[in-house]
Amino acid sequence: LLRHGRRAQAFGGVTLYRPARTGSTDPSFALVSPEIILIGDIHSLFSALERPPDGPEPPSPDSLLGRAQALSAQYDCWAVLNEPGALRNFLFAGLASGALAKDSESIEAGISLREGLAMDVIYRQRSERGARLLEGSLNRGIRLASFGGPEAGPWAVLLSRLQLTTDRINVFLSLRMTSEEVAGALQLGRPLAQPAGLTAQSSPKPSEKLVIRIEGL
Repeated sequence: LLRHGRRAQAFGGVTLYRPARTGSTDPSFALVSPEIILIGDIHSLFSALERPPDGPEPPSPDSLLGRAQALSAQYDCWAVLNEPGALRNFLFAGLASGALAKDSESIEAGISLREGLAMDVIYRQRSERGARLLEGSLNRGIRLASFGGPEAGPWAVLLSRLQLTTDRINVFLSLRMTSEEVAGALQLGRPLAQPAGLTAQSSPKPSEKLVIRIEGL
């Protein structure tokens, strides 16, 4: 981060890396712990990290830090985006129309590999209409990407197992597969093994030059 135009600053026992150039709109980074990194404008990070003088209080479950702690306890890989237009820079954004990006308010996502494969994504939209539009766009994208079933490869199998639901302004995307199901899907992407007893054919030897003798010459 220091090599990419950031300068270090300590705040409340946490190291922040903020843009070195005054007035820059580039994001800042707060290294809360080895598992948690907060990204945002510097003032939002100050607000998230500010502690009362009589000692730290547990974060509110609905706060950005509270959601981060909850997700880190449940998933191996996770992310929280709490900004308008968050859909533009997130997983599965390509499956949704670019016009829907402005309607997204926040996204939470987590992936766990502890018992097979578990993935959950929550898109929070500004309105019920936006949620319905996003659900329809994601549904079309998933159907198109998973077309062909197992014959289309492992990604088509994984996408075909995605479950998509809505709850007013929230769109939920989830995937559950056992370790055996994941292994079976990945096998579809491997080349077929060469049957035992068969060896690659050797390349043909170059033909020898023929000499024609003509009597009298």
